[in-house]
Amino acid sequence: GGFIRLTILAPKIASTLQSGHSVSVMVPDICAYDWHPFSFVCRCCGGNSFKLVMRQSNSEWKTKLRQGMVCHIIGPIGFLPVVDFSSFDRILFICGGSGITAAI
Repeated sequence: GGFIRLTILAPKIASTLQSGHSVSVMVPDICAYDWHPFSFVCRCCGGNSFKLVMRQSNSEWKTKLRQGMVCHIIGPIGFLPVVDFSSFDRILFICGGSGITAAI
């Protein structure tokens, strides 16, 4: 179990990410067809980099990660628009996987 936290240097992608977004990450040096969902956490380093987090049960993939590895990214994925929930009596959220980030 545990979490994987990545800091990725990619200014073009960093500028498009917002709260609630997620991305899919593939590291070809580990596996060229294995994509993993990560939740966006924040931009850093003057907006040129961003931090991602993922709950990970596959410890083999996690142990193979090394600083400086090249990764491929698809995203941003998903986004919840700002909604004024005060006009509702009840609200029910149904979500799972990396999509839950935007609902929390």
